[in-house]
Amino acid sequence: MNGKLCLLCGDDDYLVDSAARERINSLVPESERAFGVEVVDGRRDTGDEVARAVDACIESVRTPGFFGAVKVTWLRDVTFLTGGGRVSESMAAKAAVEKLTEWLKEGLLDGQVLLITAAKVLRTSIFFKVCQKQGEVEDFGGGFKSWELE
Repeated sequence: MNGKLCLLCGDDDYLVDSAARERINSLVPESERAFGVEVVDGRRDTGDEVARAVDACIESVRTPGFFGAVKVTWLRDVTFLTGGGRVSESMAAKAAVEKLTEWLKEGLLDGQVLLITAAKVLRTSIFFKVCQKQGEVEDFGGGFKSWELE
């Protein structure tokens, strides 16, 4: 399993978005970006919308790029990973995040690339820990304490 999972999070939206674009630029040549990058909007207002976004994300990652080209799925501006909010506390949203987490535990296959960006992620969540284990996590000012940053 050599797929790539990357979670970029933090309070500084500009830095998170810039880092995501840099990663996409390094993975997908400019001439292939029209077909090599699929963006799934993570800003959702209801549990059912969260479930649809997670399903669309998983389907996108599983769908190979055109003509064997590299394909990146970007789950962008995710709002349902914070915990404590009305949407993230709904049963449908919890089930969707659990589904995504269980799927990520299996690891991504060769050629599968998933980039997730979010302003806030509950760092004690199983989702966050799976991202740390299966891929890489980069934080841009997410309120870590000094000992956590070390």
